[in-house]
Amino acid sequence: MANSILYRMPSGVVGSVTRQLETNVESTYMNSAKPVLAFGAPVKMVSGKIEPLEASDLASVFFGVITRVAPSISGSTAQLFASGVPNVEQLQGVAVRGYVNVTCAVGTPARGGQVYARVVTDTGKAIGDLEATADVTVAGGVITGTGTGTIAATVTSAAIIGTWKLTLQTTSQTSLVTVIDPDGIRHADAIVGTAYTTDGLTFTITAAGTMTAGDSFSPVVTAKNVALSNVKWAVDGKDASNIAEIRIIG
Repeated sequence: MANSILYRMPSGVVGSVTRQLETNVESTYMNSAKPVLAFGAPVKMVSGKIEPLEASDLASVFFGVITRVAPSISGSTAQLFASGVPNVEQLQGVAVRGYVNVTCAVGTPARGGQVYARVVTDTGKAIGDLEATADVTVAGGVITGTGTGTIAATVTSAAIIGTWKLTLQTTSQTSLVTVIDPDGIRHADAIVGTAYTTDGLTFTITAAGTMTAGDSFSPVVTAKNVALSNVKWAVDGKDASNIAEIRIIG
């Protein structure tokens, strides 16, 4: 065992536990109706069995990462070591705390940086991909009411997900605007014609027509990936196969 790696392996096989002494792996079966198709994939626990993440899942459903464990019964003897397909009929190991190798599908990991899991497909990006950068978008929408003003909006990863409500308080081209976030919380008032930022959402309403009290916009903030709050990148960068080490904080 002189060549065993017990403390750190910065790159290697996806799904391999990199620091055995610091990692907790739980044994569990997977839901055969919704099999996990690759080692190193994030999983959720549903009715006592693991399943892959699905579209629009929240970060809170994350349970752990399916792993290769040696010695192991998690793979089929007919499979190649690097095939990456767990055996749906056998017990699997899931890292719920500690260090494991995964594929970083988007971005470049930074030690201690946030790990994101994709929950909305995009070109070349699949549900369950682990990524190093946030993917949050906003659609400003069109005005509802008498005026014909427009809105330009941008977001950062800090933006509250969902539909915001922006409502003019008076009939004026420079009216105050009531700002309500998707959680129903009122923020400081905005002003038509002035750039405004709160909690990761930035917008400017440009007046046109007769801007009237009660006119409103409903920007929709959408997260295409979600921040796994207890999962961080354990290394800087990734190898030539896009493999990097993560830390699951128990």
